[in-house]
Amino acid sequence: MPVFKTPKNYISGAGILQSAGEVVAAISKNALVVGGEKAIREVQDSFMKSLDEAGVKTEISIFKGYCTEENIDKIKQHAKNAEIIIGVGGGSVLDAAKAAGDDGNKTVITVPTVAATCAAWSALSVFYDKDGRATGHQLLKQAPALVLADLALLAQAPKRFLIAGIIDTLAKWYELKPHEEYERESVAFHISLSTSKLALELIVQHAEKAILANEQREVNASFETVVDSIIELAGLVGSITNGAPRAVLAHSLHNGLTQFKRAHQSLHGELVGYGLIVQLFLEGKEAEAKQLSERIAEWGAPVTLDELGLKDTSEEIKQIINEVKLRKQALDQLTFIVDQQSFIKAVKKAEKIGKTKKIESL
Repeated sequence: MPVFKTPKNYISGAGILQSAGEVVAAISKNALVVGGEKAIREVQDSFMKSLDEAGVKTEISIFKGYCTEENIDKIKQHAKNAEIIIGVGGGSVLDAAKAAGDDGNKTVITVPTVAATCAAWSALSVFYDKDGRATGHQLLKQAPALVLADLALLAQAPKRFLIAGIIDTLAKWYELKPHEEYERESVAFHISLSTSKLALELIVQHAEKAILANEQREVNASFETVVDSIIELAGLVGSITNGAPRAVLAHSLHNGLTQFKRAHQSLHGELVGYGLIVQLFLEGKEAEAKQLSERIAEWGAPVTLDELGLKDTSEEIKQIINEVKLRKQALDQLTFIVDQQSFIKAVKKAEKIGKTKKIESL
């Protein structure tokens, strides 16, 4: 049965946080604002000032670490007297704010300060332990009520975050496509697949100009298109479910990589990008894998285990693959074999091409 969970409103534009208080006040004037110290400082003179001017009573809860059960419980405790929870920051704080709101039946508003994932939009929270190891996820009852994506704020973030978001958005297409034959009768699947293809096409067309704009801390049409693709289109892909299990191979490898502390130097999208290259080798799409590896390397993102903080040794690769958890029901949908041996071979091929691209870029 198809299920659609999308935000009631998505507002994107340069400088929107300066007047966003009125929009929030129309929902509630009693809010808990959750964010890291840096994120709160970044919106102090815009969003927080606007909330105050609109008569929104706020309490601030400083967020540290990952989206853990402990941090979610902390937010829930702080939000007891609030009607809405506003998450400000990156994926971890937004996921924690969403989960706390979902558990406590609170309305949630998200304010991303980086465009590194679609977490601001999605009705999903990814969980970690206190040391940064992925432990699972929770499908939420609903998406945030309101997403406020201030392009001027997002343009101030280091370009590394935008590039990670670009790669994570590409993953939507690559991870859905292998299930096309199995889900060919599902309208919900084809909506997701078509949306992921649109996101991919827009990313390929606008990525370079968007990254350049980000480097210059400017907002241009390409930057806007890419940010909307990362948050809105990728978010929409994940908003539509039909109950069918999916392998999401790149994200599964991401989860395995997070079990190693040395990989925590890398962003979510960077780990997923490496997973995409491995996935394409698993599918036997070697030319496409090489092309993607080259593109990711040109953007300056990691394409080898060494760049991700890990070691290219047979023992380390085997340990990584042992941490990848895949459901048999999802794997049965695929037209190619995915087992430990094929995974190890794919990683070794990814390493070989990644090192070649790294040498060529020197």
